[in-house]
Amino acid sequence: MKRIRKKRIAVTSLTFLICAIICLTIYETPPKQIKLRSVSIPVGGLKISGIARDLIIQEVTSEGIWATRGYNIYFTQNDKYTFRRIGKVPIPLGIPFILKFRIIRQILNKQEVLELLINESESIIAFGGGRIFHSSNNGQVFNEVYQLNHYGFGKGRGVMPQGYATDTLGNLFWGEYWRNPDRSEVQLLKSNDGGISWEPSIVFSDGEIRHIHAVQYDPFFNALWIATGDLDQECHIMYSTDGGNNFHKIGSGSQKWRACSLIFSQESVYWGMDGHSDLYPKPLIWRWDRVTMETEEVGKLDSFGFYSTSLSNGTLVLSTDGTNGSASLWYSTNGTNWLQIVSWDRKIKNHFGNIRMASRDNDLVISNINLSHFNNDLLVLSN
Repeated sequence: MKRIRKKRIAVTSLTFLICAIICLTIYETPPKQIKLRSVSIPVGGLKISGIARDLIIQEVTSEGIWATRGYNIYFTQNDKYTFRRIGKVPIPLGIPFILKFRIIRQILNKQEVLELLINESESIIAFGGGRIFHSSNNGQVFNEVYQLNHYGFGKGRGVMPQGYATDTLGNLFWGEYWRNPDRSEVQLLKSNDGGISWEPSIVFSDGEIRHIHAVQYDPFFNALWIATGDLDQECHIMYSTDGGNNFHKIGSGSQKWRACSLIFSQESVYWGMDGHSDLYPKPLIWRWDRVTMETEEVGKLDSFGFYSTSLSNGTLVLSTDGTNGSASLWYSTNGTNWLQIVSWDRKIKNHFGNIRMASRDNDLVISNINLSHFNNDLLVLSN
């Protein structure tokens, strides 16, 4: 009887294990296509016109929308309604490798494991697992070209989601971002061969800054902008018009100049503060005038500013990081009057929540990260 019982237990356990492996394989297998489903859901004066399940927005180009699921890359043309899987970044074995599994990303709330920089020459730069990968055939094959100096659990993500850019000369840039408790030197890296090789463009010396928050290209001024943090004396916003060789500060020295993302218009530069202080107990929205070179407060936020973009019709949009328990969308049609479109609570209370975004003409494309509504989905918002 005991022998029979042991055999039954062994058979049951083996059957359970096989079923679990099959279910996990099916659950983890990335689909070849993900439908952008047409809907009409009102959201604070706008409407959600499209939803693609479990996709993280990366970038919008003239051809279409780029998104990711884990280390898998998806793309849809502007006139199509289906995202197609075009490739995968080959993360080597190690701690980052476990984030290839969807169920692990959901448990750890690590959906943003990949950052993409799309070049017009069909080359793609991918930041993932503490490495930089390069593809010259539109994402079909990736080769590792660089290993980040600072990345990993307890260190940081290596580069911020807004911490990389390309200019009209074909130069590529990204800024180092990690916890950096010792305030060691921080580099802005540059590539002039399409992202295959990287060299320092500028180096912030020990104690000058903590890390680089944003690296962005300004199409109106043909300039490269960077923003740094975190303590008052480490906060700077500056720009370069000579390919990242020399930078000019527009301001520094307080939380007013602590930003994670900048918005550009013909007349001004805008940002939402990524901090507060006794002088600024609430995070504000600032406008810097290109002609007078003066700043003015144009809005008050409910939490710290994180992502931002602008639409073709001049509408400015930014989102907050959910530090106060919810992430919200803010927009302005004139840069002076800012309104909150919507606010979504965090899904997992002890994790950050964000609304990641990009623009497609007059549409806003977002992905909700750890939020109570449309969590980890890609949404297209229309007027």
